[in-house]
Amino acid sequence: KVYPMLEKLLKKYPDQVNLIFIDRPFPDIHRWAIPASTAAQIAASHGKFWQMYDKLYTHQDDLEPGFYDDYAAAIGINKAQFQTEFKNGAGSQAVAAASKFSDDLGILETPTIVLHDNASGATTVYIGLNGASAGGPPAPGIMDLIAKPPWLAQAPKK
Repeated sequence: KVYPMLEKLLKKYPDQVNLIFIDRPFPDIHRWAIPASTAAQIAASHGKFWQMYDKLYTHQDDLEPGFYDDYAAAIGINKAQFQTEFKNGAGSQAVAAASKFSDDLGILETPTIVLHDNASGATTVYIGLNGASAGGPPAPGIMDLIAKPPWLAQAPKK
């Protein structure tokens, strides 16, 4: 649900927004989360992370591992090489490291967006579509970010 929103935001504000993606698969929520993250990390090792990111997020109904080698071939990675790397567990260490990093930051939900304002140094966390779930820390949701991007706020008049 968030992917198309983020893509629109990135296209609308190309000089104000950069996306840094950190894997944090939640296999209890999504059966194919870890294999899909692993496929993206293998693609990253070939310099094709964002292309695989796009494939995976635009094929949400086809995230079983059997599709990944075709996705890899479609973005210019040798299919047989990708299959071998996937079977051998390439990318899994990167996924584990990113997951640990996210856990250390206290990211417990997906999607979570951490927005850092380089000008002011302020950091805001957006959790889920509509804000933190019950029991979580108070935080705005991604719909709040989309509706009112903080970089559009006018500077206070002097």
